[in-house]
Amino acid sequence: MSNKGLGESDISAFAGTQRGVAAGMAAGLLASLAFVTLGVAILPSPVPEGATAADALSAILPWLAVLALPLTGGVAAVAAQRFFDPAAMEVRETEENRRLTDAKAFLQNTVEQTLMASLSSVALTASLPHRWLAVVPLLAVWFVFARIAFRIGQPRGAVARSFGFAASFYPSILGLLAAILSMVASAMS
Repeated sequence: MSNKGLGESDISAFAGTQRGVAAGMAAGLLASLAFVTLGVAILPSPVPEGATAADALSAILPWLAVLALPLTGGVAAVAAQRFFDPAAMEVRETEENRRLTDAKAFLQNTVEQTLMASLSSVALTASLPHRWLAVVPLLAVWFVFARIAFRIGQPRGAVARSFGFAASFYPSILGLLAAILSMVASAMS
């Protein structure tokens, strides 16, 4: 990355923002791990031991509907902004319509995050032992919380939205990695 054209105060401010984002992302990761660890320790599996893979999928797949809640909210927010603003209704963005721009940015990021969370949920359901499947509903509920945190922080900038981003991003990535490791372990045994 080039810093040409940036003054020393610009670079210093950017470094401060980076530190804030890193702290928010670390907090999002740690909070996600704590929530899931505590939940798995307390909650029973929604799938009885000895159930088939089809039983596990039929018990867990309805939780994907929970993942769709922030996505639905994002679509509704964009629709509302378009409905009440004549320029936005004609798909012309104006400088005054910052709320539409923010709503569209939230929606785009939420589409990406929902796809990753959904794939992670299905992969975990297919690969984890049944006793660990309480993690999937926990992650769905956590995802909604994280997207709300992201949306609240979004208009206030990168530092304010970093917790919500990390709290929805890292659990999906860790879930996908866990599913891949489980698949590799099964193939090697």
